[in-house]
Amino acid sequence: MDQTTVTRNIEILKKKGYVDVRQGEDDSRKRYISITESGFVKLREAIPLWNNAQLVIEQGVGEEKFREFLDTLSYIQKLI
Repeated sequence: MDQTTVTRNIEILKKKGYVDVRQGEDDSRKRYISITESGFVKLREAIPLWNNAQLVIEQGVGEEKFREFLDTLSYIQKLI
């Protein structure tokens, strides 16, 4: 993701109370982001949904194609 996208997404999470953002003490350009208790609750809710979505995709395309897809994504990530 580019910096603008990350910044926008972090701001959304902050407004929902899922993360805290604080300025760096040694460098005001730095931002430190930490997950809140509310963020942990939402994450715990989301993980089973994410796992189920992954399972549906894997069952739909087959395990071999799914693994190839993940390998391709990993390769692309290394390129960029």
